[in-house]
Amino acid sequence: MSVATFSPEALRRGLSPSVWRAIAAVVIAASAALLLIAVVTMVARSNAERDDALAREQRSYDIMIVTRATDAALARAEAALGRYVVDGDRRTGTTYYDEWRRAGSQIRQLAKLTGGQPNQLPLVRRLGELYQVRDRELAAAASFANVGKGWYAIGMFNRAGQSPTLGEISKTLEAITTNERARLDARAAATLFSGERANGFVTLLSILGLALVGLAILLGWLAAVAASQRQNADELADAESDRAARLEAAVADRTRDLQGANERLKAESATRVRAEAQLAQAQKMEAVGQLTGGIAHDFNNMLAVVVGGLDLARRKLAQKSSDVGHHLENAMEGADRAAALTRRLLSFARDEPLLPDIVSPAKLVVGMSDLLDRTLGERIEVHVAANGADWPIFVDGHQLENALLNLAVNARDAMDGAGRLDIAVSDVTVRADDMAFACGRLCADQRYG
Repeated sequence: MSVATFSPEALRRGLSPSVWRAIAAVVIAASAALLLIAVVTMVARSNAERDDALAREQRSYDIMIVTRATDAALARAEAALGRYVVDGDRRTGTTYYDEWRRAGSQIRQLAKLTGGQPNQLPLVRRLGELYQVRDRELAAAASFANVGKGWYAIGMFNRAGQSPTLGEISKTLEAITTNERARLDARAAATLFSGERANGFVTLLSILGLALVGLAILLGWLAAVAASQRQNADELADAESDRAARLEAAVADRTRDLQGANERLKAESATRVRAEAQLAQAQKMEAVGQLTGGIAHDFNNMLAVVVGGLDLARRKLAQKSSDVGHHLENAMEGADRAAALTRRLLSFARDEPLLPDIVSPAKLVVGMSDLLDRTLGERIEVHVAANGADWPIFVDGHQLENALLNLAVNARDAMDGAGRLDIAVSDVTVRADDMAFACGRLCADQRYG
């Protein structure tokens, strides 16, 4: 089993230019679509990264703001407590408690904001611990102020102001702010880089959009060219179809003409065959006419023999002689010869079906000597050689006589009515190749006359 293979070169030669243009347009469109998808994906990813960087940067801002707010709330709470222990005003005490609770809430918020930052989370925890310690240190002054013991409250407040907890809280808040400021710088740089990359992708997307517009124009032009070529191809196909229809009609007309000519040729051939048959019959009748004179003389001689033999036999019968049988045999021989002559004339003059029989060709040719002499005339000398021909043949004797008579007449015409005609009969053994050679010679003789 053979497997057919197709090389790229063979495929390229087998496709039309319009097909190649269509393939190129599809490839270009697919490539542009893939490139557009890739650029859009990168733009979306860059925007997401920029948004994430902005969110982280905003988170850093929030942490710094909450840190400053916590520091301010602690300062405001201690200032309000200082005023409260001096004047004992309940509203000032309420301000202290509100600001202190606000500072605790902001510390908890700061813990949430720094939950995923390993360097900030310990500081925020430390800040919460310091907040609890500072709350206990300030709680005594606030308690004495609540019960109206201002001097005790002032003393406790002054002692709380000397505590190192306040400095540690400030240092912790500053450390948190410093760490977040450094992180904010890194995040701002990342945000800037993400923004620039997103802007670059947006620019690339704009350029690609312009390229796609140009490509769309190109594809539209190619489509218009393909449509024009398709229209031209359709028009050419219609023209070829019309031409094929006209050719088919012309072929049909020519076929009808040829069929008519063939019918006419057949009719002419049949007419020619009939004319040839009539001509052959006319030639036979002409030959019969030429034979009439001589045959009439021969027939009279035969009748004379018959009449004379019968007359002699009658006389011998009256005389009661023994020669009656001899004269009767002579009369019968003359009658047989006359009958044979009549049969030959009838067979020659009309068409009869073949009646083949066993015939001795030597006897048949010798028996035709008188007929040939009378037919050919006195200026043709006929010589018959039939010695040594003993083999019989299976043939229609009358038709063979007609054939020999026709050949003799043709020979007479070829000799201009004067000359010598030799007829020989012999027994010959013929091989297969001799038959082919004899057929070839016969066909050649018939072809060249």
